[in-house]
Amino acid sequence: MTSAIHIESWRTIDPLQAGKEYGNDRTRSDRHKPVFLCPICLTGMHLVRPAALNNTPHFSHFDHANCEAVFRNRMRYQHLQPVDPVDARIVRQRRTEFASVWPFIFQRMRAIVPLLSYYEFIDCAKQADQIGIWQYRNFDVRQLPCNFVLIKDFHPDDGLSPRNEHFRFWVAPGREGRYWMWPQTPGVLVRGHFRPGTLNRPVRSKDLLLSDLIDTTIDPLTGHRPQLSKNLTLAIERRLREIGYEL
Repeated sequence: MTSAIHIESWRTIDPLQAGKEYGNDRTRSDRHKPVFLCPICLTGMHLVRPAALNNTPHFSHFDHANCEAVFRNRMRYQHLQPVDPVDARIVRQRRTEFASVWPFIFQRMRAIVPLLSYYEFIDCAKQADQIGIWQYRNFDVRQLPCNFVLIKDFHPDDGLSPRNEHFRFWVAPGREGRYWMWPQTPGVLVRGHFRPGTLNRPVRSKDLLLSDLIDTTIDPLTGHRPQLSKNLTLAIERRLREIGYEL
């Protein structure tokens, strides 16, 4: 691979930089305490300089790594604690809470997902019911922007404004001391930028353009109420009512 994340500084680095700063000896990076991480799956990588590539350094996963698995089996809500039995009153209360602050959730999602359309936002709200987000014991409405982006993939042709890239989100295991929304489970929320793909929308690691980390410490409920256009507000509220949310 032509880029990696330096685990100490958490910055993206290319092989030439890494070679100058950290050397090219593959034994320098222990697979259990790697110096570099894969920007796709965040597992350990090492820097190599094989002759077959004209002595050009590149990053390689350690043996037995399965980078594609992060896309087939990406974590969604395994770290949440489901309510048993389901309390319909709690579910109704949480859906009402979301409906009362949806502009804040929508605004934060727009910051995370470029050109997010209200169609995509409504689709996430629909799927939240299907997945059962409201039924979890340690639910917090401030987690919803991050939960919602994990629900679906964002394709170039799904929004009102066409985007040039395909966006996919996943939770990858985090390094020690780096936590996501639930402190008991280390993890990092990653955003992948992919090529648009073909009509059947395959998303493969080789189509990855770049990846970056989402700051999940931002509280979407702080600050002033988002200033959304009247037409947009009416359209979203109408569709939320159509799918059963009480505004």
